[in-house]
Parts: sequence; structure tokens; C-alpha cells
Amino acid sequence: MKALGLFNHQPKANNLLSYALGNVYYQAEDYDRALTTYQKITDPKLQADAYLMMGQTLMAKKDYQHALVWALTAQEAQPELPAANLLVANILLALGNNQQAYDYYQKVIKLDPAQGAAYFNAGLTAMVLGKPYANLFVTAKKVDATYFKQHQQQLSDIEKMLAAQSGSADESAKS
Repeated sequence: MKALGLFNHQPKANNLLSYALGNVYYQAEDYDRALTTYQKITDPKLQADAYLMMGQTLMAKKDYQHALVWALTAQEAQPELPAANLLVANILLALGNNQQAYDYYQKVIKLDPAQGAAYFNAGLTAMVLGKPYANLFVTAKKVDATYFKQHQQQLSDIEKMLAAQSGSADESAKS
């Protein structure tokens, strides 16, 4: 904090320090202070990154609507940045907008074919949407086996939910 005061007359250094301090607050899960710090950044080169971090911070707070605003702002500033597109996709998924999330996951996959999380989550959304999904999970496991293993329970839970929905739909059709 003291360092920021020392660089008040050097905007570039002040912006870099503010961004770094915001990251420290984010890592410490002091999200309100992180947001306040990121909002002080005025350097156009750092602003897009600050927007991305504000989106991530608000997502961590489960404030998905506001997180989406900042994530989309970051994505518009850097449309080819996989991290920005992945954040938008993850927030859309959290909001239950499966089709839009799927579209953004596909964009991430095109931008960076080594994104295992994008393949996995695209597979989840495809499964919910009734689209082909098996190859997405195969690729997710190939690209990032650790992520796949960590999130395999999520896949099982969704498979059970869809099977239960299918079963209740079958029962309704019989009645």
C-alpha cells in the first residue's frame, strides 16, 4: 500500500502496482478490496486484464450477473484471448445458459485446442442440450487428464440427473 503512494506521479508504475495488489487481494480471497483496486487501473494495456480479473472476482463471489458484464467487457477488449472466452463460458454455465456457454466453449477450443476444461465443460453442456458429447470427453481426458479426473464426479451427477429426467419422462408418457 505504501508503494502506491510513492508512485502517485508515475501512472504506469502505479497501475502495475495496483494490478499486482489486486491480484494479492484476489489470492487472499479479499474480493471486495480486489475489486476496488482493479477499478483504479487506468492504463489501457492493463484495463482489459483488470476487467478479466473483476469478472473472475465477482464469479468467486457468486455474483454471476455482474461477473458476466465484466467478463464480456474483457472478452470484447481481447476477443482472441482464451481465458476471457473461458470465463464468459463458465459464467454462462453457472447461470444455466447452456447453449451460449457451449458456443463460448467451442470458441475457446478453436483458440486453444489444449484447453481440457473447455472440452470437458463443452461436453457437459452438449450432454444437457442433447448434442453429441462423447468425443469432447475423450479429448478432455487426453488433453488434461488431471482436470478430467477432478471433475469426473460432476459428469456422473449430470448423467444420473439426465437418466432420472428421462425415466420420469418415460413414466409421464405411459400415464
